[in-house]
Amino acid sequence: MFEPMKFKLIISFLVLYAVGMFLTLNMNSKYKIFTYKSAMWADASGYYMYLPATFIYHWDYDRMPSGMDSLTGRGFYYRESNNVVFTKYTSGQAYLQLPFFLAAHLYCNLAGKSPDGFSQPYVNSILFSGVFYMLAGLFFLYFVLRGYYSKKVCLATVIALFLCTNLYYYGIKHTGITHVYTFFLGSVLLYLMRNISTKKIIIILPLLALLLLIRPTNISLVILLIMFGFVNDGWRILKTIPLKYYLAGIFCSFLIVLPQILYW
Repeated sequence: MFEPMKFKLIISFLVLYAVGMFLTLNMNSKYKIFTYKSAMWADASGYYMYLPATFIYHWDYDRMPSGMDSLTGRGFYYRESNNVVFTKYTSGQAYLQLPFFLAAHLYCNLAGKSPDGFSQPYVNSILFSGVFYMLAGLFFLYFVLRGYYSKKVCLATVIALFLCTNLYYYGIKHTGITHVYTFFLGSVLLYLMRNISTKKIIIILPLLALLLLIRPTNISLVILLIMFGFVNDGWRILKTIPLKYYLAGIFCSFLIVLPQILYW
């Protein structure tokens, strides 16, 4: 059975997630699909397209829906010269969107709707994904701050971050861009690196690789996170971790990056 605190935490997250889904659906319901205000438009479609291209069309140029690159704001392109589906964006965000994409795909198959990867249920999956990672990032950040400050200060801080920064915009309205996913991974890594341990290194290294794969310019954030990991005697702990754990973490990181290398 769940401990009372964990049970309250799960219930709180689910309630807030339900509120977030209502807000994002209500805000985006007036935006038609295949328009510039859609959650699957331009950059957002460029990050997302790895999912339908991989799981539905198997990167077969001839099977991709005709004109879909233009309909979704040219976030990706059909290159007629060599029959290639091209996107300049990296695939890290698609990893995090995958569970929501699969749920939308299952729904479309069961409900008799077109499982084409680009219809409204798939757009909704991007909305629900953004809300989830925004909230999860806030929860992880709260627990990081609790290591230093009181509950009231921590709660006030995460509420202020939600309401007084652009986190609300990217977590509720424009959920297909990398910002909220970067925020989530940054919060998780802060949580893990606050007290580094031997087993955690196998998780930390792949998450750092995923953070870079979401957006290569996140290298600046990776550097700051590594510096944070050195605080509280982190450097001494890192020197005591056996080499096999580093190698395991590096291998997992390579597996995460490998599909992108193969695509390139």
